Amino acid sequence: VSASTIGAHLTQLRQQCGGVKATQTTAASLRTALSALKQHIAVKGSDGYLGAISSGTPGCTGQRNSGICVKYAGYISNGQDTFDTIKWAKQVNEAAEDMERHDAAVRDWQQLAEALKVKTAEAWQAAAEAKVLATTRADRQTQTRSQETPPNLQRQEAEEKCNKIDKETDCAANPKCAWNGEAKSPNKRCTLSEDGEKEAEKEETGKGAEGKPECSCHQNQNLFEAVNKDGKKYCGWRSGRDNEKKKVKF
Repeated sequence: VSASTIGAHLTQLRQQCGGVKATQTTAASLRTALSALKQHIAVKGSDGYLGAISSGTPGCTGQRNSGICVKYAGYISNGQDTFDTIKWAKQVNEAAEDMERHDAAVRDWQQLAEALKVKTAEAWQAAAEAKVLATTRADRQTQTRSQETPPNLQRQEAEEKCNKIDKETDCAANPKCAWNGEAKSPNKRCTLSEDGEKEAEKEETGKGAEGKPECSCHQNQNLFEAVNKDGKKYCGWRSGRDNEKKKVKF
């Protein structure tokens, strides 16, 4: 049979079988195809034959009495087939292995991408929480500072005013000062009296003698309301009523 005749027969056969729908090749489909093809290899003696074997001598020479087949001499070795050593079978197996490595790399990449997505979300969440904590901490610090008793500046200033007086008569004339003639330092002979200390503390803290806020020392509504920080109403502010020229503090 000539090559042209074989070609014509194959063309006719392909046309009769019709087209094959394109499918995506995978490592699994390649291995399945190899396994199916392997089942078509007939074994005679130690040789393998793929194709139609004539009742004549199976020489696979293309002659009419030799059959249209491919002979794999020594296909059986030590009781085992050598299918995987056939060149085209080996190449298909290698292609399947390459595809499996590629698929594994894709899965790893997808897992890393998902992990990165999760970590990115966690980082943004942590940043948001840190911002909230920082804001809360700053607010608390501000609130704490606002609630802390300020430095005793009024007492210091009152003490310095008394220390500047160098005469006993002038010191006695100021009810906030007291004279101590035995003081070693001349600048400490006129010092802040007990009444002066109480007055300075009253001006500094806004509290009266019993520890309660002294409302009369505050001059605006904000200062009045600030002393009510513990939830108790010590001071209040109201606008002047009818026939009142000034706002009333109580």
